[in-house]
Amino acid sequence: MAQPAGMTARSSGAVTRQGGKEARIVFPVMKRLARAYLRKPVEFAPGAAVSWLGMHEDVTVVTSTHALAAIAPALASSSPRVMQDPPIEVAALDALVPSIDTPWIAGIGAGRVMDASKYLALRSRRKLCLIPSALSTTSWLNMAIALRKDGKLHFPGNIHASKTIVDPEFICKAPLSLTLGGLVDILAACTAVTDWVLSHETTGEKISTRGVAEFTAMMNDILSNKAKYTGEPAVVIRAVHDTFLEALALCGASFSGRPVEGSEHFLYYLAEETCNRRFVHGEIIAMMMLVALRLQGSRAMVEPARVKDFVEGVGVKCTPRALNISREELERVLRGAQAFVVDRGHPYSILNG
Repeated sequence: MAQPAGMTARSSGAVTRQGGKEARIVFPVMKRLARAYLRKPVEFAPGAAVSWLGMHEDVTVVTSTHALAAIAPALASSSPRVMQDPPIEVAALDALVPSIDTPWIAGIGAGRVMDASKYLALRSRRKLCLIPSALSTTSWLNMAIALRKDGKLHFPGNIHASKTIVDPEFICKAPLSLTLGGLVDILAACTAVTDWVLSHETTGEKISTRGVAEFTAMMNDILSNKAKYTGEPAVVIRAVHDTFLEALALCGASFSGRPVEGSEHFLYYLAEETCNRRFVHGEIIAMMMLVALRLQGSRAMVEPARVKDFVEGVGVKCTPRALNISREELERVLRGAQAFVVDRGHPYSILNG
């Protein structure tokens, strides 16, 4: 889930409708400010992860099994405290907070590790360094924390990392498809922007018309440039990194995270509860984006086939069969979608209609 720089994840109600001179002047200024804010703690450099860890021995490392194996040589000399495969339930993480006695927490892993690390840093009031092993979600760049409370999606707060290291050498140790799945998390704007417009038309939710136009152009640019994301891994990682910055800067200028979180994400949240299992984030978002595009019908920003061709072309799975989701499970998700979004208070989308 994404959010604009410096704002909470659910603050879209503060948006003003931008048009004319205001859009021409204010929007570009806000975009530059948002980009500067997002980029401030981020270092993109080969070898930066090992270098930072070598200079910070008094650190609590929160990581996953795969990421730990990849980064272990850099930890050999310092022997830091390691929290491996952290829980995503808030209560379980709360139980870990008293044991943290280092000035830094280093979150080393993908999306769930990023969220757990951010929460632990927020609760323990420690400095936070994020070192993503894959750019698989927006969590390495945004402030939002997405966890679970009693098995349900929960957003317990926001925190901006003191340092974020995007090390292509380290990220290359994980399957590139995970980082390209992160690109799909941005491509979710193909459905989320339409949901935002539908909400404006139906509920009066305020929108940024310039933001809608900019995201529409960005989605078409991504879909038209598959080759940009299918080349040499380090180059692809840089391209995805830059795409994240552009998208979240646009969110900042739009004063909303709505352009990258809509019905496709709400269906994903419901699918995890309905199927009672975790999915690879980019894969389930890709699949649910295709579902949402079909639900949006003539209002859809792009044809589902165009999105499917791009997603499969960059090596991300996106079909129920590939994700091992049965027809019965998918039907249960769709039958329960309207009640789910109303019950959980998700913003208006095609699922409410």
